[in-house]
Formats: sequence, structure tokens, C-alpha cells
Amino acid sequence: MPRPTVNTNSEPLEARWLIDNIKALAEVHGFKYDRHNVDTYIIKEIVDRYNKEVERHVQAHPDSGPNTFKQAGYLTFWIRKLKPLRCSTLKYRYANEVLAYYAGLSLIDTRYPGDVEVARRVEGEEDKKKAVARFQEELCYSMRYRPMSPHALGLLFYAIWQLQAGHHQSN
Repeated sequence: MPRPTVNTNSEPLEARWLIDNIKALAEVHGFKYDRHNVDTYIIKEIVDRYNKEVERHVQAHPDSGPNTFKQAGYLTFWIRKLKPLRCSTLKYRYANEVLAYYAGLSLIDTRYPGDVEVARRVEGEEDKKKAVARFQEELCYSMRYRPMSPHALGLLFYAIWQLQAGHHQSN
């Protein structure tokens, strides 16, 4: 079973990476990306807080910095907490939570390419598609209305990776 990666030697997250993810999400979901809908100051704050979380973890555990899933949890937490997208329509009520979810998956996918491409892995299987959609809806609701720590989100991403990529151990 592959071990989760550690970020002790990688570069800090850049705002450009997160903006590119927002643009990709906007294209897929028909959300208009412009300066009126995306607060770039909040994007920079999210990136700053994420990088501080990673640095704090590295200082506390120099030999075992945060694994990919903890990093995804930190990123997801700060996106959903600071809410960089300004959405005034009910259609996009969970836009920030959806962004947070997909940014976390995207971060994992940079380290484990193809393992968490949820839509591709369930294509053609209607029951699985419905289950994934229901899970995503419930997760976005919980991120918006329930307290969720970065640690809980990190564990959640690890579980998603385990289940989607088939990295579970057989005993």
C-alpha cells in the first residue's frame, strides 16, 4: 500500500493554484468567474493560513510533516471558513463548500494522480453516481452548517482516497 506523502520538502501553496482551481470549477458548473464573484484578498488569506498550518505542523513534527490528506484538510477548512466566492443566488448556495471539497481532492490528485477522480471512476454506474452526489451534497451541507475541524476533513480525504483508489489493506 502506498504511504501518504509528506510536504516537508515541497514549495508552499501559491494563490495561483487555488485561482486556477476556482476557474476550472466555474467552467464545469457554469459559475461566472470575475472580480465581483471571487475575492482575491480572501484567496491570499486562505493560502497564507494554509501555509502557516503546514509550517506549524512541520515545526511540531520535523521528521514527519503533514501528509497529503492533512494538507487537504487544512486547505478545505480554510476555504470553507473564509468563503472566497461571493454568490447571491440560491443556485450557488454551496459554492464555497463545493470549491473546498474539490480543492482538497485536487490537492490529493497532485500527489496521487487519477486516484480520486470521482466522476471518471463511477461513469456509467448510476447507483454509484447517485451515492457520490448524495455524499457530496451531505458533505457540503455539513461544511456549511456544522463544525468540522481540519483534522476531521483530513481523515475524510484519507478515507475517500482509500475507497476510491482501492488502497485499503486486506487482512
